[in-house]
Amino acid sequence: MKTIIQNGIVVTMDQQMHVWDHGYVIIDGTKIVEVGPESGLMDRKAVLSRAGEIWQEKDARRGIIMPGMINTHSHLGMIPFRGLGDDCKDRLRVFLLPMESQAMDGELAAASARYGICELLLSGVTTVLDMYYFEEKVAHVMDQMGIRGIAGETVMEDATCDSSCAEEALEQGVDLIRTYRNHPRVKGALTPHGTTTCSGEHMKMALEEDIKGNTVFTLHTAEMDYEITYLAEKYQMSPVEYLNSLGLLGAHTLTAHSIRLTETENGVRPGNGQTGFGKKEAGSSLKQNEQPRETEAEERSQGAHPAEELPCWQLELGNLQADFLQAGLDLQREDVLVSKEIFELERNLARLASGEEMAEGERRLEMLCPACTGIGPENCRKCL
Repeated sequence: MKTIIQNGIVVTMDQQMHVWDHGYVIIDGTKIVEVGPESGLMDRKAVLSRAGEIWQEKDARRGIIMPGMINTHSHLGMIPFRGLGDDCKDRLRVFLLPMESQAMDGELAAASARYGICELLLSGVTTVLDMYYFEEKVAHVMDQMGIRGIAGETVMEDATCDSSCAEEALEQGVDLIRTYRNHPRVKGALTPHGTTTCSGEHMKMALEEDIKGNTVFTLHTAEMDYEITYLAEKYQMSPVEYLNSLGLLGAHTLTAHSIRLTETENGVRPGNGQTGFGKKEAGSSLKQNEQPRETEAEERSQGAHPAEELPCWQLELGNLQADFLQAGLDLQREDVLVSKEIFELERNLARLASGEEMAEGERRLEMLCPACTGIGPENCRKCL
């Protein structure tokens, strides 16, 4: 049965950039089959009626109807680390890397991804490219929550919280690509961390598997002062020239945090429409939840933090649940209540960062209490 959404402002994002102040959208199953101005809707309904078509109508109530936005670079598993050590010069090594080593596991990555996807959906983002660890867990959450996503397994030379070496990470990524090869919304990918943290050989292996799996090859590129200096001294090349010399730039490649590109490397310049090095431009997406930030040479991961994004402890639970209901999202209650879990976890991570001794059980994310839907029974204030 078709669905007609009417009484909305339709922003098409087509080549002519049509915007209809009073427009409609017709959906057949999971496909958008028609858009247009409401001036022609009555005639369109008459045609459908004569053809024996049945449809339901939805009132957009003068809201904006537009394509879902696309987040082309994200680290969904890092939400618990938001705000920790932001004023520290060596934040990654002093705060984030120890936190990942002590606290990050598959359970936490999944809970964090669930929370992050809630935020994305409520913000109108319907597609996300993620890059972190335990991505098989993240892909499962993507599938559960109905978002379109690419789950990118990070590849680094050093040991990480989910693999002992680059070879193990490559194996995990290959399995992930195979598992989701035929999924309608979710894909796996191999995503080298960056130009100085992953060898050329392993980057080539990752690209080969991504091309075979028809997925995206992405990595941090031209982001850091150290990166620019290191590659210039060792290879007499810029990061983009280095990747190009390895044959890593092409239709499947998307670079992230590329704030230090040269005029030529920047690819797209107003007026000429030319692209450089075959790099897929981040600007071709509708949205990027990221901002430039200073990093260290030994950086293992970056978090995507929108400039105006509220810390999760400011997302009051009742308001969040109301937002979900208003948005019409079909989410289970535990999807909404994950904000309480993250709040509790952030508090514990802050205690760890300050050097406070904690019991082993406090370092892990507790399950929801079935009696009151609070934090795990042994910690639940209502059950004590």
